[in-house]
Amino acid sequence: MPQHIIANITWQENYWTGAPTAADMQRAGHRYVSGGQVGHEYLNFNLERDVKDGYKIGFFQATRQPTRFSNGTGYVFFYSGGYIVGIYGQAEIGAFKRTDPPPHDSNNPGNVRAPVDKVGRFKDIRLLKANPQRHFDGRERVGQIGFIYIGDETAKAILDDAIALHEVSSPYRAKLEQLRSQLDTSKLGRSIWKIAPGEQADLWPQCQEKKCIAIGWSKIGDFRQYQSEKDIATALGVANDDRSQNAKTIWRFTREVASGDIVVANRGRSNVVGIGLIVSDYIPPEDPRNPNLSRLNARLVDWKITEEVELPFTFAIPTVMPISREQWQQIKQVYLSQNPALQRIFDEIEGKSTMLTKDTLLEEAFTTTRNVILYGPPGTGKTYRARRFAAAWTKGQISQVNMLPRNYWCVVANPREWHWDTLFGQKQIQGFYEGNLARNYAEIKPGDLVFGYLARPDKQLYCLAEVVSPPAQNPDGYAFFIKGLKKIAQPIPWQVLRDDPVLQNSEPMRIQMRGTLLRFEPHEATHLRELIEDKNPALADLFENYWSGKSAEYVRTVTFHQSYGYEDFIEGLRPIPDPQGNIRYEWRSGIFKQVCDEAAADPDNDFILIIDEINRGNIAKIFGELITLLEDDKRLGQANEMMVILPGSQQRFGIPDNLYVLGAMNTADRSIALLDIALRRRFTFVEIEPEAELLNGKEVEGIQLNRLLERLNTRIEVLLDRDHRLGHSYFMDVKTSDDLYHVWYNKIIPMLQEYFYNDGERLRAVLDDFVELTNLPQNLFANPPENFDPELTSYQVMNLTGTQFIAALKKIAGLV
Repeated sequence: MPQHIIANITWQENYWTGAPTAADMQRAGHRYVSGGQVGHEYLNFNLERDVKDGYKIGFFQATRQPTRFSNGTGYVFFYSGGYIVGIYGQAEIGAFKRTDPPPHDSNNPGNVRAPVDKVGRFKDIRLLKANPQRHFDGRERVGQIGFIYIGDETAKAILDDAIALHEVSSPYRAKLEQLRSQLDTSKLGRSIWKIAPGEQADLWPQCQEKKCIAIGWSKIGDFRQYQSEKDIATALGVANDDRSQNAKTIWRFTREVASGDIVVANRGRSNVVGIGLIVSDYIPPEDPRNPNLSRLNARLVDWKITEEVELPFTFAIPTVMPISREQWQQIKQVYLSQNPALQRIFDEIEGKSTMLTKDTLLEEAFTTTRNVILYGPPGTGKTYRARRFAAAWTKGQISQVNMLPRNYWCVVANPREWHWDTLFGQKQIQGFYEGNLARNYAEIKPGDLVFGYLARPDKQLYCLAEVVSPPAQNPDGYAFFIKGLKKIAQPIPWQVLRDDPVLQNSEPMRIQMRGTLLRFEPHEATHLRELIEDKNPALADLFENYWSGKSAEYVRTVTFHQSYGYEDFIEGLRPIPDPQGNIRYEWRSGIFKQVCDEAAADPDNDFILIIDEINRGNIAKIFGELITLLEDDKRLGQANEMMVILPGSQQRFGIPDNLYVLGAMNTADRSIALLDIALRRRFTFVEIEPEAELLNGKEVEGIQLNRLLERLNTRIEVLLDRDHRLGHSYFMDVKTSDDLYHVWYNKIIPMLQEYFYNDGERLRAVLDDFVELTNLPQNLFANPPENFDPELTSYQVMNLTGTQFIAALKKIAGLV
């Protein structure tokens, strides 16, 4: 999936059309602008400057260059002062020489560029007020100097909301609609809406029959004529009335609900009567497409489920309301508890099954077992296919297992007794005794972020640290231990903290740093982060780790090898240093046990563990006694559920039923006939063969690549076996004769030499003119060994180029 970026460009007012005036400079307040510099809005959105070869060159501040940006396909959204103010569509990240730099900035290149026709700013109606939950992929903020990554779904949400702010005739709306259309919306998640089909669902029978959902308020005409909720409220005559909630309902139904979204039809506040997919845009009463449902405003719906259920929660009152993922999971659970066969329909609604059409073998296998191995020759795309399938299978899942929120603390050190430099210079961790504010010590936990403060005479925030263990785990009277993260290059003085309007009411300020462990509330910590980051931009990455949420990892991958063992996979003793420098040992979970624990804690979602090169590991050694627990009927919750006590940690352990194990193995390394019997009994095997038809139409210098692969594999199968054929992936990216030369000499020939090791005659039978056989010299040995065969031949791989290379390949492909 392409990565997109939201980049923070300034802290100033909005100046997009020209150079800021002196009054602008004074009003902005930021030292960069007040010092007479040119604002970033002017730099990025004045299309009369810094345009070269049809590309607009721009700039955003960042402590690092993006490493996960899809150059030429990703979008950069610019953010400023709480608003998203513009976009570079199909942007590239790099170093680009500017054509018209301001005098003070002549040596600094731009770091982003995009085609001029893909550059836009949201200004015709109003700027787009940023909604962190909807626009930041769940993050709270964009750093003052930096950026955040977002995915396709969030990029679409930003564009949807920006489009809704612009008039139908606006050129910016057309540009934004074009950019939205270039996103691969087939891969996006779906919004979920609760829409009431009339009071107490009195319109439900007609909605079913007409395949639609409808709302009223037809007296105000076509909803599309209104450009804001306020306009709708004015038309309804309820601008200053509690009934203005109706304006929000109309706005949502017209502007926010989208084709492809999920609709849940409700009766009252706790019953659902149907679930379907929106299949049209908004249809006003006078539109010929309207199903004429009592002259109501409508959207067409493909109803998938029409049974009525009662829910364990109540909906909000408004007619049209978004449904959270947590509520959606509860709705699914109620339906599936009454009729498990609806699972396939829910998969279709959520867009899972449509993504699995090319892997019907895998889909069918996983309906009967939890353990599957893909096997086949090298280059058939087994690992790629496993990962693609796993991503599709788990797409759209939302975990209901909430992570504990992170706490933010101020820890005070008296430099006359102990200095923070000791933490960074001599020790990796440091223990602190309990002081006042005893309630804080009960709430501290590993992973919490610490702002380290130096008391008098320094009186400044000096460093950042992290809690590594809570009170209950610490001997010798220590309340907690912390490890150092980073010193603050430009510390924040006490006076700045004391005078700051946000921080002056915080606990550390109220008690004037008299204590050891003091609390910052999340909003105070966020503000403090901004103060520190402003003067110390190099800390942006570190801070991001403590503000970004951790989403559930439904898919994990591990690769087996000869030395991989039980300790890596299940659990093993690992050395842990203590504060005194001594070594103790703890039982640590391996990847399999970790995934099992997460799956058991989140039974409503599926987890997949991909084991690449599964045949290269010693299965008996890696799985140990747990090989039996893998069987489908031995999983937790199944008829013959089994648990064991792990010999190391002495924990009771079982494998949850929602964990799927998907292995991949290369038959050129080992045939399935040679696999461990225990492994063969517990897995379903799905063969992945070379698919030469995927190369149909690919031709280089008259060589049909599908024909070349088929002929090669026929020769290999006749002379060796089917397990050593070549996969189609070797040729998938071949476009030129240079590509073909590289693949042939660097991948295919070395592999065939391994297959036919010390057998030049069979190698020549496969490769024809690429191999030359030579007889041994006469009288090579004066005294030949007893087993010496004077008829032996040696071979040499010929380095053919140009027309000779092409002619030799055509000969193998049977084209000459």
